[in-house]
Amino acid sequence: MKLIHIPVDSIVVDAERFRNATGDMEGLAQSILVHGLLEPIIVEFIDNTPHLVAGLRRLTAHKMNVMDMIYCIDKGELTALKRKEIELEENIMREQMTVVERAKAVAQLDAIKRMQNPNWSQDQTAALASVNQREVSQSIKLAKALEIFPELANVKSMNQAMNILESKAKQINRVQEVKAAPELYASIEDTIWLGDSP
Repeated sequence: MKLIHIPVDSIVVDAERFRNATGDMEGLAQSILVHGLLEPIIVEFIDNTPHLVAGLRRLTAHKMNVMDMIYCIDKGELTALKRKEIELEENIMREQMTVVERAKAVAQLDAIKRMQNPNWSQDQTAALASVNQREVSQSIKLAKALEIFPELANVKSMNQAMNILESKAKQINRVQEVKAAPELYASIEDTIWLGDSP
């Protein structure tokens, strides 16, 4: 691992990145003009070409400022898993992530760590991501639930997401109860549909 100074335009940004450049780009670009780059971006060289691993917003801000060169940390050659791990860890530490982005990142990081080490625990993911174990558990639930309930992408907080999931779980359980014993609910259905007014 070494610090290098390379042309901004030489860096390849792969399409399958976890996150696009978002947030206050004007503010970041201005900050870099005033204070310089406080934290280098991370690249790896593939066939002598630098590929971005982490730092898309900083790279984008350099392009906005029409800056020719940028400081990078060269991580050498990385496995696909290690590349994704670095990107996710950096994104988790950022405040600009939405609730859903953060949950998906924490869940993916936990999954990657478990692939690398079958004995990995949610507590270890929590320590690595600087969150508590409850957030890790909830993040995994939310990430899985998003596959079934895409409307959860609009939640504003983890509490709201968990409340919606709890409500949906109760509805599903109720439907399963009715399907399992329809004869028990026939009179209720008649009352609902036919009315029970005197």
